[in-house]
Amino acid sequence: MIKIMQYSINSTNWVYISPIDLIYDSTDENFELIINPINNNKLVKGKNVIIFKVADYFNNFSTQEINFNID
Repeated sequence: MIKIMQYSINSTNWVYISPIDLIYDSTDENFELIINPINNNKLVKGKNVIIFKVADYFNNFSTQEINFNID
């Protein structure tokens, strides 16, 4: 089961994300992350990186990196 999920934009502070149903109660959770580039001072013109970090109840961590560009 998933215990925690966090993300970091361009290596800034980690931010916690809650599942859509607000409860970590399954091995398959749905998340929604909306980042508005106009109102988010962590995003820059050019290359940006979002790193997701997930941990289970045994503190096994997994990460995934997404790269994207803003013109």
